[in-house]
Amino acid sequence: MDEITPEKKVSYIKSIVSKIKKVKVNKTFFLLMLGLAIMVALIAFAYSVTGPRIPTSVLSADNPLYVEIVSGESVNSISKKLKNSGVVRFSSVFQSVTVLYGGENRVKAGFYLFEEPQNVFAVSKRIMRGDFGYVPVRITIPEGSDSKKISEILSAKYPDLSATTTEEYLRKFEGYLFPDTYFFAPMDSLENIVKKMRTTFDRKIRRFEDQINSSGKSMNEILTIASMLEREVRSLEDMRKVADVIQKRIDIDMPLQIDATFMYFLGKGSAELTLAELRTDHPYNTYTRRGLPPGPIGNPGLMSIEAVLTPIKNDYFFYLSDNNGINHFAETYKEHLANKNKYLR
Repeated sequence: MDEITPEKKVSYIKSIVSKIKKVKVNKTFFLLMLGLAIMVALIAFAYSVTGPRIPTSVLSADNPLYVEIVSGESVNSISKKLKNSGVVRFSSVFQSVTVLYGGENRVKAGFYLFEEPQNVFAVSKRIMRGDFGYVPVRITIPEGSDSKKISEILSAKYPDLSATTTEEYLRKFEGYLFPDTYFFAPMDSLENIVKKMRTTFDRKIRRFEDQINSSGKSMNEILTIASMLEREVRSLEDMRKVADVIQKRIDIDMPLQIDATFMYFLGKGSAELTLAELRTDHPYNTYTRRGLPPGPIGNPGLMSIEAVLTPIKNDYFFYLSDNNGINHFAETYKEHLANKNKYLR
């Protein structure tokens, strides 16, 4: 028998490895071809499924179909919703195509308008791109706007909304409706609009989480002070000073005497108030009631919220704004009267 030398062993092992590699390559090639064949078949089938199930004569610009996709909704849930709505014929096909495109991580939430039949690829691409099929309603809510102002803005864009009824509903969320520019769907409900504004508030306020927790104040107290600052003061520095003035007055049980609250419950500014109105007792009258009002008088922006959480310590107890919006501070009532005579006469 021939002696098996080390060289022969190496040659034999190399031969075996070479054969194994060929098998692996052939197996990988086979799997790739099989996957490609399945994908081609799926694509051919998907393009043949033109959906919706609703006849073209029924589905039209005059009789559109709206489908809402909720944030975080799974592809499985979306596919069933589209099938049940008649947008696609086979939920499994739509689900497979959408998974190939990237799955729920790429889906854009919102209302989608369907006015004509489309195949599953077109539908899937639309929800990946956020192609809603309509021009969104652009609404800007200025900082400090109260429920009355917001209801007027919404009613102007959504004629079916009653300004009075809308204001009553919005009052329940005063302070928590974040002022920003929004893009809503034409068919959005008031409840859905409020939900989006509150979600935006929760997301924006997150940056102050640690400061809020260590402030010793409730969220309602923070927003109430911030809403008054929004109406009373312009700059961040002065807001921070006034925030300290307010807290000092609260600490010694001194009336806040902030005129901005009258605009909230009477609809009148400082210059319009009569002596009788100043003396009219009301939960939001900061002349007759001590401490903070029951709640925010508007929906503050981030700057005024930041001011409440980062007050500038000072010795002032009084302040006023002149006709140019410049604030003048005083430590004593006598100094405050002097500022009144100097800047408001």
